[in-house]
Amino acid sequence: MSEPSNEPLRDSGPRISLVATAFGAVAGIVTSFVFEPLTRRIPVPLVADFIRDLVKPLLVFAMAAAFAVVAARIRRLDTFLNRHIGYAAPLASAVLAFTTWMRAGAPTDLFAVIAVVLIAVETFLFLVFCAYMVAQGMKQIAEQQKAEYEARREGEAQKIAMQAIAAGDPQAAVAEFSFKAAESFNNAVMSGCFMFLVAAFHFCSILVATAAAAYSLFHVPLLWSAATGIVLALAAMKVVSGSLDLGERYAHQKPVDEKYQPIRPDPEK
Repeated sequence: MSEPSNEPLRDSGPRISLVATAFGAVAGIVTSFVFEPLTRRIPVPLVADFIRDLVKPLLVFAMAAAFAVVAARIRRLDTFLNRHIGYAAPLASAVLAFTTWMRAGAPTDLFAVIAVVLIAVETFLFLVFCAYMVAQGMKQIAEQQKAEYEARREGEAQKIAMQAIAAGDPQAAVAEFSFKAAESFNNAVMSGCFMFLVAAFHFCSILVATAAAAYSLFHVPLLWSAATGIVLALAAMKVVSGSLDLGERYAHQKPVDEKYQPIRPDPEK
């Protein structure tokens, strides 16, 4: 009987293509916002109308299609994010900050500049955190990997138990299993606390950055600026949980070899 293959699977299901298409459409819309303030400076109305009415929908469609094509070629979602997040996140944060600044009329006062910088910095950190959450989700054991993972765990446990019995100390195996279970529980609790604290940090940061932008750039009353910040911060937390769910959905792309945590660590690793 042949052993299960750990070769990563190419996902061709519609769900990731749909998500990628949606992200592409949103990216196209955000990018098209850059052109809208620029059209106000064009002295020829015909050219301005052309950009608004034709270029914007074409840009949205093109970026949605491009994201879908790229998603179809992704073999490992976590590897793809690690490879591209280093330049994609700064670019996206710069585009969003510049777009917001242009839509506000390109103000140059100190508080407006600080608000724009806050938007750029928090957008970058938030995108990196979402990529991290996707990677964490992909560390989970997928349904089609459970049999292989459990077989490997059972085989290692039997080997340790037989060695302990041969050494005349069966309780040593029990102690080792108990220690590993406690260690795994402790790591899970620490990881959960870390993600909660980082998510709380981003909630507060997005609230402050949004409220500052609404108040300083668009002159929204302070109370409504704070309310806008709360709404966007709550929506951002939904994106965080969605990133974790997306990673879990494509956990099968990550081989069991990279997920398996041995009871007795390999001294050669």
